[in-house]
Amino acid sequence: FEESPYFWTLMSGVYKGNGKMEDSLRCYREALRRSPGDAALVAGFIWLLIELDLRKDLREALRGFQGRESVYPELNEPFGAAFSYLGDYPKAFRFFNARYGEKNSDPDWLAAYADVLEMTRSPESAFMERLRALRIIRIRMKERGAVTEKDRRELTRAYARLAMRVEPGDVLDGVMKKIAHGAQDDPSRELVAAWAVSTERFDAARLWFWRRYVSMANRPRWVELSLAL
Repeated sequence: FEESPYFWTLMSGVYKGNGKMEDSLRCYREALRRSPGDAALVAGFIWLLIELDLRKDLREALRGFQGRESVYPELNEPFGAAFSYLGDYPKAFRFFNARYGEKNSDPDWLAAYADVLEMTRSPESAFMERLRALRIIRIRMKERGAVTEKDRRELTRAYARLAMRVEPGDVLDGVMKKIAHGAQDDPSRELVAAWAVSTERFDAARLWFWRRYVSMANRPRWVELSLAL
């Protein structure tokens, strides 16, 4: 069983779940060593390096895997995300663009694509892709019975994140208030704080955020600094 790459990816996940990131990375490298041509393993390794914020390792991996996307088109997505994460947006754009035909109905992907477009000095195109993503989310939110309540909450948050870039005003305020008064977790708390700060509701942001702050497992430093000014 230890000869199987699958075993080593399982071990990597176990170590990561227990906070042992070096061991997690070591096990994933072993999986790749045993099956270097496995595109799914390559993609997983790129996502892992992004998650662990190992930028030097990520750059080395991208150099080592260069050109594989021509054989395995599914690698365009992690490669694009990696170059975007590293701030190399022109390279990221090439990989994102290669996936556009397959991913242009995925609002989360479109939001990331719009960010890359904006960073490559195409703000009009970025705006249009965000509008497209918002339209898709609106349609899905209206599909009764087609999505679970959990899915609906995720769609509402995705809508709010996009709307902060496209639709400031009463529509966005209504969505954000709905999120603020609903069930809370760390991403939703940070999202509401970001909305309050971005719309200069500093007093409201301070009151709401500090009330919820004690419940957050991962406390975003940027929000603390913004509200301290």
